[in-house]
Amino acid sequence: MIATSIFLVVILTGMGALLRANDLHNKSNEMRSLLDSLTFIIEDISRNLRVGSSYECINSIPLFSIQPSPSDGNSCSGIYFKRSVPAGGTENWVYFINQDYIKKYVDNVGSVVDLNPSKIKFTTGSGFTIINSDSQNGQPFVIIKLVGKIENPKGGATPFTLQTSVSQREI
Repeated sequence: MIATSIFLVVILTGMGALLRANDLHNKSNEMRSLLDSLTFIIEDISRNLRVGSSYECINSIPLFSIQPSPSDGNSCSGIYFKRSVPAGGTENWVYFINQDYIKKYVDNVGSVVDLNPSKIKFTTGSGFTIINSDSQNGQPFVIIKLVGKIENPKGGATPFTLQTSVSQREI
């Protein structure tokens, strides 16, 4: 009976440790998936900005009938730019960051798309910095900074900061 009791205590302790390890594994997989999503978003923005032109700093979503006019800016909520299309001509693109989402708008599609999962929330410090937008003093350059937290459904949040820089491909 003593041996059975000791055996049960050891098994219950081992099962508890195994369940905690499994829970940590699931949380780390979810976190990795969300960070991969953020990395994909920042790569998508970078790729489109690289082939774009006429970067304009915006702090509210504009009327899309106007044409972008180059303007520098620091800590802009959004960026408005032109992008050439393979068939010729250009499209107007917008990436805009608010507290809950990164939004993407392309004028030929006509709808605003939220890019990130709802568990990712952005904080002050996220945005775009545009340098040399008019190409007069050098290559147009954009710094993208994402600052925020990934919410855990069981409480708590994990902070993150991602930053990259992009220069326009064409002079």
